[in-house]
Amino acid sequence: MLGVPLNFRKIIVQLSQIDLQRTCDEFRYVMYLNSNGYTDRFGRFESVLMAANHAHELPENGDWEPFANLLKTDNSIRPLLFSYDLKNCFEKLQNQHPKRFDFPLAGTFTPELFVESFTDSDYSSNEDHSFQADSIPEIIAETSREEYHRQFHFIQDQLRHGNIYETNYCIRFSAHVAGLNPLALYRNLNRRSPAPFSALVRWNDSWLICSSPERFLLKKGNTLVAQPIKGTARRTGDAEIDNKIASALKNDAKERAENIMITDLMRNDLSHFALPGTVKVSELCGVYPYNKVFQMISTVEAELPESLTLAEILPTVFPMGSMTGVPKISAMQLADEYESFRRELYSGSIGYCSANCDFDLNVVIRSYLYNARTGYLSFSTGGAITIRSDADREYDECLLKAESLIECLKEPTHF
Repeated sequence: MLGVPLNFRKIIVQLSQIDLQRTCDEFRYVMYLNSNGYTDRFGRFESVLMAANHAHELPENGDWEPFANLLKTDNSIRPLLFSYDLKNCFEKLQNQHPKRFDFPLAGTFTPELFVESFTDSDYSSNEDHSFQADSIPEIIAETSREEYHRQFHFIQDQLRHGNIYETNYCIRFSAHVAGLNPLALYRNLNRRSPAPFSALVRWNDSWLICSSPERFLLKKGNTLVAQPIKGTARRTGDAEIDNKIASALKNDAKERAENIMITDLMRNDLSHFALPGTVKVSELCGVYPYNKVFQMISTVEAELPESLTLAEILPTVFPMGSMTGVPKISAMQLADEYESFRRELYSGSIGYCSANCDFDLNVVIRSYLYNARTGYLSFSTGGAITIRSDADREYDECLLKAESLIECLKEPTHF
């Protein structure tokens, strides 16, 4: 048992699933970030757990300044949550679809409990938390292939007229699951699809169960880093075939064009803050293996003036360009029109900031959103559409990205 300290304390332990379950049971606000052993030259924690019973939220009217002032003046390490809808506070945008979850536009809390863990171990337990095999939910693709084709052709018209050059079109899958144990589902997803930016978040009755491979933005010292992902290919498990698939992805003209377009967008975003001459693409179109797919990733870096904080950076760069398109504002406006749902926390971001104003934020993709009060569960996938895109290929990519999430819901989940 981790315990419930009266004041903040830092603990470095081996973190078990039972510890996580008890923490989620006892605290209203919990964020667990787990890198699954993926390492890079930027990351700080292998895993970290933060919990509290009180949180600060940006009100729905979008008054950013009080929340920004909190980020500027509070130097404690704290979790961060930013819904995709936060874009409406920074630009003149709106959403036409209803909310299904209670995640705020932006949220944070001062941890009452902070656990830094170097291993994610001890999955065994005599306790059984599960949803049973005979209650496997019916998973609905809320956008059919036919509807996708209709919307795709509308987007293509926008591309042909030059209103946008690339956009990220997303679809949602949903189910109703009464009595789901979010941690059991997280464990199952994380075993099936371990990812460097995986997370479990409780925000009152709303949960995020996340297996994201993508970093949105990191600040380490005076260095600012963005790592957009654009380009996906299925892995087979056969080393010889997979080497050919990886090589084909790296040399695919369409996939490279999509990645380079978003990389240029992120270069432009970072240039608003960077010291002159410091913005660079340290890696372009690198191909990396994950459990079921290869991903094409680029890395953009810049050096910042010492005084800049997340509160000042976020309004210009949020949300991540890989989830919007080019030009960013026009692409977001069109997404509000042709997508059939409100993204909410999906394609937003979670992470942490630390005492020296460093921060590390992911992109919320490959993730379930769950409302424990209503039993509504959803997950969404998407892909970049350009003038060279094919509707069936793009829809199939959405299905590929959904595979692991669907498979996890078709199996009993125990720990």
